[in-house]
Amino acid sequence: MIGAATSRGSEPGFWDGAAPSPHIVAVPTTLSAAEFAPHAGYTDLAAGRKYRALDPWMVPRAVILDPAATLQTPAPLLLSSGIRALDHAVERWCSTRPTAFSDAVSQQAIIMLAENLPRLHGQPGDMAARAACQYAAWLSVMGGWSGVPVGASHGIGYILGAAKGVPHGITSCLMLHAVMRWNAPVNGQRQAQVARIFGAEAAGPAIEAFVRGLGLPTRLSEQGITAADFPGLAARWTGDAPIATNARPIRDAADLVEILQLAM
Repeated sequence: MIGAATSRGSEPGFWDGAAPSPHIVAVPTTLSAAEFAPHAGYTDLAAGRKYRALDPWMVPRAVILDPAATLQTPAPLLLSSGIRALDHAVERWCSTRPTAFSDAVSQQAIIMLAENLPRLHGQPGDMAARAACQYAAWLSVMGGWSGVPVGASHGIGYILGAAKGVPHGITSCLMLHAVMRWNAPVNGQRQAQVARIFGAEAAGPAIEAFVRGLGLPTRLSEQGITAADFPGLAARWTGDAPIATNARPIRDAADLVEILQLAM
């Protein structure tokens, strides 16, 4: 499939002027779907903080989804990036500010990833499963195009990546289930639909079991992070999104420590 993506979060005026040359064509080898957004993340190693750059021309002219391009990607990297895509979709489906468009693409992404990531894990040569995961990753970011935000799983992931060197996809493996547990009091009905897709009664435990079934870590302790680290990690939040757009409002660092404890 070949498709072009438009900017998410950029004002129309940023598109004025001549397009840069040469045009970018992306052939992704993971499932994080970053190629569909005008953002790039980078880490200040000295400060231990992650930042985001935005430019609408960062969006490729075309994205070529070829499952053969993923064959050389190490399985843990490919599968954990698939959980990153699941994180995009689940946090937007469970948002308290949904839209019809975001609901449609997010739910479909969850369904496709729930079915096809285990197929990819069990049968690495299943090209149809690889392609389905690529399509699902693409769908997983579309909800953001209608303005629906992600939440604390993403935001805490940025902190873990910058401060502790936890890979981008692995942060979702560790935090999505914990954030779902913490958010359940405010979006339980939304979470119930996620749980049904996974054939379970509760979304948080279902997601954790799903990730574990792919042979991926689900606990901070597996990354060498202990409870003694929690206050310092929580103190790194500056009050900005996406932690600030979490479905259940996060008031302060103490709330973040509670979420981290659920991932211990």
